[in-house]
This record gives sequence, C-alpha cells and structure tokens, in this order.
Amino acid sequence: MHSIIRFTYIALFIFVSSLVIYVSHMYKKDLADVKIVEYFTNKSKELNKEINKLILNREENQLLIVQQLVLDSKVLHIMKTKEFDSESMQYIADKLERSAGLKDTWFQFIDRNGTSIARSWNDKRGDDLSIIRDDVLSMINKPRIINSISVGRYDMTFKTMMPVYDEKHRFLGAMELISNFDSISAKLEKQGYRSVFLVDKKYKKQLKYPRTGRFVKDYYVANQDVDEQLLSFIKSKGLDYFISPYHSYVIEDDTVVFNYALFDKKEQLIANFLLFKKVSSYGLNEINETKNKMNIITAIILLLVMVGFYVLSISNIASIEIDKSFYKLAALFIIVYFLYFILVSLYYKDQKNRYISAYNNQIKIDFDNIKAKYANMADLIFKTDIQTPAVLKALKSAQTNATRDQAREELYDVLKYDYELFKSIGVRQLHFHLKNNESFLRFHKPREYGDDLSGIRETVMWVNKYHEKVEGFEEGVHSNGFRYIYPIFDEYDPSNIFYLGSVEVSFSSFYFIRDLAQSYNFRSTLLVKTDIIEKKTLKGSLSYYTDSDYMGWSFDRAISEKLKNLSIDADLSLIDKGRYQYIKENIEKGEIFSIETQDKSNFFTFVPLQNPITKKVIGVLVLQKDKGLFVTLHNNMYTALLVGFIFLLFVFLYMYKEISIKKQYRLLLRKTQRILDTQDSIIIILDDKEIVDINKKFLDFFGFDSLYEFNLHYSCITDKFLDDSRLFDLHGFEDKKEWVRELEKMDSKDKIVSMMDKNGEVHFFSIKDSKLDDNYLLEFSDISDTMKDKFQFINKAYKDHLTQAYNREYFDSHINKIIDNLKYDDVLGIIFCDIDYFKNVNDTYGHEVGDKVLKKMVDIIRKNTRADDIIVRWGGEEFVVFLYVESMDILVKIANNLREAIEKEHFEEVGGLTCSFGLSQYMKGEKILESIKRADEALYEAKASGRNRVRFKF
Repeated sequence: MHSIIRFTYIALFIFVSSLVIYVSHMYKKDLADVKIVEYFTNKSKELNKEINKLILNREENQLLIVQQLVLDSKVLHIMKTKEFDSESMQYIADKLERSAGLKDTWFQFIDRNGTSIARSWNDKRGDDLSIIRDDVLSMINKPRIINSISVGRYDMTFKTMMPVYDEKHRFLGAMELISNFDSISAKLEKQGYRSVFLVDKKYKKQLKYPRTGRFVKDYYVANQDVDEQLLSFIKSKGLDYFISPYHSYVIEDDTVVFNYALFDKKEQLIANFLLFKKVSSYGLNEINETKNKMNIITAIILLLVMVGFYVLSISNIASIEIDKSFYKLAALFIIVYFLYFILVSLYYKDQKNRYISAYNNQIKIDFDNIKAKYANMADLIFKTDIQTPAVLKALKSAQTNATRDQAREELYDVLKYDYELFKSIGVRQLHFHLKNNESFLRFHKPREYGDDLSGIRETVMWVNKYHEKVEGFEEGVHSNGFRYIYPIFDEYDPSNIFYLGSVEVSFSSFYFIRDLAQSYNFRSTLLVKTDIIEKKTLKGSLSYYTDSDYMGWSFDRAISEKLKNLSIDADLSLIDKGRYQYIKENIEKGEIFSIETQDKSNFFTFVPLQNPITKKVIGVLVLQKDKGLFVTLHNNMYTALLVGFIFLLFVFLYMYKEISIKKQYRLLLRKTQRILDTQDSIIIILDDKEIVDINKKFLDFFGFDSLYEFNLHYSCITDKFLDDSRLFDLHGFEDKKEWVRELEKMDSKDKIVSMMDKNGEVHFFSIKDSKLDDNYLLEFSDISDTMKDKFQFINKAYKDHLTQAYNREYFDSHINKIIDNLKYDDVLGIIFCDIDYFKNVNDTYGHEVGDKVLKKMVDIIRKNTRADDIIVRWGGEEFVVFLYVESMDILVKIANNLREAIEKEHFEEVGGLTCSFGLSQYMKGEKILESIKRADEALYEAKASGRNRVRFKF
C-alpha cells in the first residue's frame, strides 16, 4: 500500500511538472512568435520609411540640379537658339557630372510643342513626345515641375521635368533629367541590405532595350550590381513566396527578406524591392529576454512544485490509507476543478467580449475620422475649384439645350487639369449632374453623358430634390465609392434661388480601406452586394467585379489587386464556411462586429457600409488581424487554468492528509491575500470609520510600507483625490461613509477620480464599489491612457487647426467659466486684434503665405502675453485675447507692447506688418458679446485713425 502511495506521489509530480513545462513552452513560443512578428513588422515599416526617404531625397537632388541647369545663362541661350551641337551638349554634360550625388544620369530638352529637340543618350530628335507621354502633354498644357517614377523602353527611372522660360517669362519648353535606381541600391547596401529591384511583369513588353538585361521569369531586374546568389535563391523559392499579399517580410533560415512595393501616382504597382539581411544581424534582445524570463519563471514553478511534493512526502506515509474518503475527495477535486474551469472560461470569454466591443468601437471612431478627413478634402475642392465664376458660368449655359454641348466642353477645359491633380489625392470621380438628374459631365469618362440617373443614384436624386449636401458610400453605374454630392447655386444671383444642379466628388474606396488598414496593421478587402451591382452598374462595367465565396457578395477587382500589391489583402478563405450565414445576417444589422476563426489564428472585423439615403447595407469592409490580438489573453487563461489545477491539487492532497481546519483556514487567508496583492488595481476595504484592509498595489502606488504609515499622514483616501472639474470631485466629504454612499448612487461611467502616485505622476481611476456585510470594497482601476486620449481629443476640438489658437467653439463652451474665474479685484480685459491690410498679403503672395503669417502672428501674441491669457481666433485675420489684469492701464500697456512687437517683426516673403487693436473690459452683469462689440468698435476707430493704433472703449 505504501509503495502505491509513493508511486502516486511520483506519478503526480511527473504529470504536474510535464504540464508546467508544456504550458510554459507554449506560452513562451506564442509570446516569442508575437514579438518576432511585431519586431520585424516594425522593421518593415521603418525600412519602408527609409526607402521613401531615399526616393524623396533622390527626387529633391534631381530637382535641385535641373533647377541650376535651367537657370544657367548658357543653357538658357542654347534652349532659346536650339543650338544643341556637340560642344553645347558636352557643356551641359560637364555641369551635370560635377553635380554631387547624381551618377548614371541623362538629360533631354523638349520644346513648347512637346517635341524632343535634344537627348544625351542618342542623336534622335524631332519625335513628338506629347503623343506617347501623358506627363509631356501635361507639361506643355500647364507648365510646372513634374517628378515621376516610370518604366520606359530602357529602364525604371526617376524623371524630373522643369519648365524653361526666357527673360520675358515666355514658355520655351522643358528640360528633363533621368536617372536609374542604382544609387538607391547602393545606399541600402551601406545599411546592410542586399537588394533586388524587380519591375512588375506587365512592363516586360515595354522594356525593348533593358539596361541590365536580367529577368527573373517576366520580372525585370532594375539594379545593376545584383548578387547572382540572390537571383538563384529567388528562382529556387519562387517569386510569389517573397511578394505574397499576406506579409511584408519572410524569414528563411537565417535570412529575413523584406518586400517594398513601389507604386506610381495612380497607385499602380511599378516594382517590388526585395531586401535581404541576416536575422542574426539584428539584436533580438527583447525576444531573448522574454524567453529567459519565461525559463526562470518555469524553473521557479517547478521548484515550488518539487518543494510542495517534498513537504507532502515527508509526512508519515504509513498513516495514509486509500479509503472511501480518498475517492470522495478525488471526486470533489474533479467537480471543483470543472467548476473552476467553467468560471475561468466564462471570465475570459467576458474579458474577450469586452475587449472586442471596445475594439469595434475604436475602429468605428477611426473610420469616422478617416471619412471626416476625406469629407474635408471634398469640401475644399468644392469651395475652391467648383464654386468659381467659370464653372458657374458653364453650368448656367448648360440649363438650355442649345448651349449645353458647348457648356460641357467649356466646363471640361476649366477643370480637366485640376482633375488630374485631384486624382493624385484619391479622387476617383468628378461628376456634374443637371437638376433633372441627368448626367452632364463625367471627368473620368467625359464622352459618356446624358443618361438619366433617376432610380439608380439615390444620392443625386436626393440632393437635386432637397438642395442639401449628401455624403456616403454608394454604388454607381461604373463603380462604387465614397461620394460627396453638393447642390450648386448661382451664387451671383442676388435671390440665391437659381439652382443649377449638383456635383459629385467621389473618392475610391481603396483609400479609405488603405488608411484604416495601415493604421492598425490590418489586412483588408471590400465586398459589395451583387444584386446592387447588377441593378445599378452598366454591363460594360460588370467586369470590374468578381464573385466571392459569400453568396450575394462580390469583390471590387481593382481594389483587391491594389491591396494585394500592398500586401494587405484579407484572406477570407480562412473563415469557416459554417459561419457564412451568421456573418451575412450580422452584416445586415449595419453594426460593426468581429469574429475569430475556428483555429483562433485570425480575427476578422466587418464594417457594414450603408447607402446614405436608403440606409440599406450595400457593402462591407473586412479587416483581418492575425492571432497576436488574443495571444496574451489566451495564454493568461491557460496559465490561470494551470495555476488553478496545481492549487486545487495541493489543496486536495493537504485535505487528504487531514490538515487541521485552522491550518486550512490560514492557508486560504494567505492565498486570498496573495490573490489580492497580485491584482493590478488598487483595492481597499472600508468600515464605518476607516480603511481596514488594502492590497500591495495601494502601498506601491502611494509609496508607503504599511497602512499604519499611510494613516499617520492621511485620514482617508479622499485626501489623495485631486480637484478636477472634469471628474467627480470627492474632496471635502468629512463623513467617510457619506462619500461612499454618494458613490453608490452614481452611474459607473461617472465614478472616475484622479490621484498622484509617489513619483508625482497623475493617474486616472475608475471606481468599482461592492457592499460586503457592513464594509465596502472599492477597486480603483487605472484608466490613465484612455482618459488622457479622451482629453487630448477634446483639446484638439477646441483648437484652430492652422494657428493652434483657441477657436470659437472653445469660446462658446468656456466663456462662462472664464468669467466665473474672475477674481474680485481683477478686470477681465479684451484685446481685439486685426492684421492691417491682410487681404493684400493673400492677393499678392497667395493663401499659403497668408497662412504662414497667421501662424506667426499667433506665435508673436503668445510670446508677448502670459501663459494663462486666452487667445481665440475670432475669424480670418481677427484675434481676441482675454486677460485678467489689475487695471485698464495695464491692459493698454500690454496691447501697446504687443503692437510694437508685431511692428518690429519680419515676416518671411511679406516683410513688415502691423496690427490695429481695440480694447474693452467686461462689466459685471452684461453679456460678454457686448463687451467684445465695444472692443470691435474701438478696433474700427483704430483702423479709421490710420491703423497700427491702440484704441479703447469702456
């Protein structure tokens, strides 16, 4: 019998030790995998930024060189006379060779008609480039600096074109500088990366005279000095292995290969840069430290298990008998652990659901912010480019059939080049409609017009009926997009009732998906309802979509291809098909939701897109996140189950060895205290008079060794609460029970206080209160990050985005508080400031310079006022400053100092500027706007008396 008991101990010890080692190994592996993914994903992002920086520097260097060349008097003379003989070409080549940082560079001169008149790489001249090159056509139609990366007949190159003008500012033509990517490859090699630049296979036919002569399958190798071993390595693994859409890097043996996708200005893939580096060259210290910590923790746990079994084994084994009580306790152990398993599983399921809910809410907030960003861009296009006399004139002519076709041509000529610029920021469509819902002009398809959009485009119908702006996702006759549709009136009609029609500024859904995906490191895709596509889309455009495995939903083919090229395309095949119906039903509810794949390796979030008029779901964004999202949560659950198993097992063994009830009770108390001390929250227990118990987190936070020491300094924890009007202020409650009772009545979202830790850092806590017989248990959970983000968001809403002065929203919401804070002996002074002749600045130098002036003006005001003075951008070039001063004499002195400081300041490009000032003071009992009005009247007097004056009116 004794040998059986001893064997049982040994078997249990081996089983528990094996279990600890297994769980520790899995925990360590998952943590290491997550950290490796995180580490190399961050490295990939850093590398992308570095390559973007190298490309930008290259473009800037070329721009600087070509600028120097076109300003050279001899080069200008050669361009004017077109005397491109060998001596002239050698002169230009010598100047170019002396330019630092530019090797393997060629140049070309193009006349005002788009004809090549000289090339450095051959003697061919006279060919019309405007026929075959859109950038040349754009240059001769609208001369400006054009930077581009493209693939030609020889190579993938940087191209920089700059217009050339004579002394009378007449356009002569353009000079173009062309260079390859070898310098980029060389700079990357200095950073330890061996590189292979692979031009996309669609350019193979275009490359008639490839410079390097090397191809990997149909992909052209664009950098000259490529290691042949790398090319062999790529061929052996297959190119798709390195440019998979589902990762930005791969690790093979001791080599990590990063993939950088290069796109042109139309978001079309040009090339993939494969960058090779030894994994061992990275100092993976954090990952190794994590593994070492886990090994130490595992060793400690095994040591504790060993000690536990040793303590059990040194008891009198002879006194132990396997009887009915053993089986009863064994059954009890199984039941208790089963219940514990259920409780832990439910707890972590609840934690996961809470996390998913917060996660979904955050995605909604971020998506709304992205939509707001593009809405602002659309508003700017509408206000600055569409609401212009030329556009309104053309639309007015379009109201009659006789002049409609001519008006369409005029409107196209006015905006066609602007539309090309709009496309570079994501605009997919610029579409004008007549007030009867007839398509008047599609800039993306200018020869398709006259079709009736009634019954197809609900948004167009709604705007033309109610004359109000509409925005949202909608499927059209050619494509889907996030559309911003504006009513257009003849603003020069005094009655303002002459309605001309509407215009749509539409952004490709790709930009919304890309912005959201990249902000969270997601993979993503777009699905659109098939029946909506079939109902609205023209037959010729149905090929833009492809079926998905979700019956009734289709992929946007172009968007899917772009997302694949960016390596951020979601893989919906990972979702269990048995969940398709659940997904379809939840999409129809119109709310963001998330699911985990069956193997828990991936996490998918669905963002339904509703038609802004019908409110029906017509599309859905699908976001994919890998298993790293819940690794910590799952590992914590498995650890809790393991710890619980070990804990219950030892309790069972101790019970079986008939440990006294008192000893059991003390053990439970110690266990409970340890559990409390392991909590990350501050926990206190109160009775009617004072704090009776705390956890270790409490002492660590406040920097005390014991509750006794804390009570020597403070009568209650309320003494540590900070005054903050944004939070519930509990300071001042003398009766300790009273404030707790007040806390019970509050909504949970309002139970937030702030306290300062032992290092003087302010933390925010949410309080959870529970009644324990005659005592109260309070749990303080640290929510500092969330609250700081919230306050930062609120602060941004009250700041003028250009000058960072406060805006009118801040004034409206805070003016009462400003008045209430006025001390008895002080005066609330008001300085109304206006920049003299600011309109001339905008008219002469442009709004960009005007914006710089406004920002600098606020900086000057801020430097010459106190930290607690409040600067509000009142409108345009007007600013109002609110100051607490002892007398109006001081206010006048401050205003004069400010006036002199501005007068002495030099403004870039503009020179000197002055400001006029109007002063007043707030009189108790009056409306603040009356005080401001007096200051405004005083400002008027200052301007009337010659400007650069300070006047006051009381």
